Amino acid sequence: MRTLLAALVVMCLFAVPSVVAADDGCAPCCKPACAKCCKVVCEFKEVKKTVWKVECEEFCVPEPGRGCCVKPGKVRTRKKLLRKEITVKVPVYRCVVVDCTCGEEK
Repeated sequence: MRTLLAALVVMCLFAVPSVVAADDGCAPCCKPACAKCCKVVCEFKEVKKTVWKVECEEFCVPEPGRGCCVKPGKVRTRKKLLRKEITVKVPVYRCVVVDCTCGEEK
């Protein structure tokens, strides 16, 4: 048990200098701090949307016992609810990493 604990302590002592060796904790590829920056990009995404419309329909009521209107009668109207799907473009914002110069605002 003591040898296992001693081995863990030795491994930790050798591992710490490699982590502390980097002055800011970044890998060498991250050193140029002003080489990259974030930029907000606006894109458009197509989204399906359901819209509703009311349409009026005119009709005649037949007389009782007869199949059609014999004499001119009162015209009636009824409302029909219509469903329609349309495609609309909505803005979508996201951040992307881009190359920039040191003088550019981040």
